[in-house]
Amino acid sequence: MLLLTFFIGLIANFVGYIPPGNINLTVVRITINRGLKQALQFIISFSCVEFFFTYFIMHAARWLSAQVKLDVVIDWIMVVLFGVLGTITWLNRKKAPKTNVSEHDSIKYGILLGFLNPMQVPFWMITGTYLITHQWILDGRIDLIIFSIGSAGGAFLCLFLYAKFAKFIQGKFALSTRVINTAIAILFFAFAAYHVVKQAYLVFNPKKVKVEAVAVINGDQLLKGEWGIYEEIFRHQVGNSTTEQKVSCNVCPKISFNDHHNGYIKTPGQETLMFSWTINNDKLVFRNKRSKSVFNDGTYNVIGDKKAATQEVDLIDTIKKIQYILRR
Repeated sequence: MLLLTFFIGLIANFVGYIPPGNINLTVVRITINRGLKQALQFIISFSCVEFFFTYFIMHAARWLSAQVKLDVVIDWIMVVLFGVLGTITWLNRKKAPKTNVSEHDSIKYGILLGFLNPMQVPFWMITGTYLITHQWILDGRIDLIIFSIGSAGGAFLCLFLYAKFAKFIQGKFALSTRVINTAIAILFFAFAAYHVVKQAYLVFNPKKVKVEAVAVINGDQLLKGEWGIYEEIFRHQVGNSTTEQKVSCNVCPKISFNDHHNGYIKTPGQETLMFSWTINNDKLVFRNKRSKSVFNDGTYNVIGDKKAATQEVDLIDTIKKIQYILRR
């Protein structure tokens, strides 16, 4: 499972860096002006930062998706970034390639652009959310670390191929450094202009919010189907304060609420544990048919939006106060 998580991260980020953007065009510029060695130093340092960047964004995806003006902020950051990169490239387009360049310049530049990489925020918000909700990857700590390592590897591989391709094009067509730098500068300015035009269009043609009727469902309909038991939260009372201990699973048990108020739990070891259930006024009464089970017999408070598209439900043991987070 972890090997698959690694390759999913590698493939996803490899694909993410194929379209021309500020990072891969910068790799082309460094390769042409400073050589493949300097480009490789930039790519390695950038990929190292990409690991931390991916890990943070994947953890913060839900919070970021709730920020209404985030896309506007990202667009204007990209305008500034593309404008600066375009200006620097344009001003240096006539200069001959540098032969005496500090070994640390490209490393520092890679680290800097690794953090100033706003286009990756919406990419991972969309891609990461899709992969987690469709259970291609799990959102446990170890899983996201492995996924982020794969993401860094995908960025390195794609950018390295960009560098090799830039060297090939330069040698194959005997293009001058000035021509290539001019073309890259024009692309940077074009990308900046695109984001300006996009925001100007949205100002004069604001998005219309489409209000759709959402069907409200009852407790039975809310629970029916298969869920993954992704996290358990244990609460301990110490004096007047309460401490929480969260336990996330690597391979999560599956719980299925069936018709006729029967169901089963499938453990990571593929053991099937049967149970019966009823729900009334958001109170789930749970009864195991064997002594061994994941849930205790008893009553649980059910917390979740009563909508057909609900993807997460919390069950809270009314006696032991253990909270179970279920996701489809």
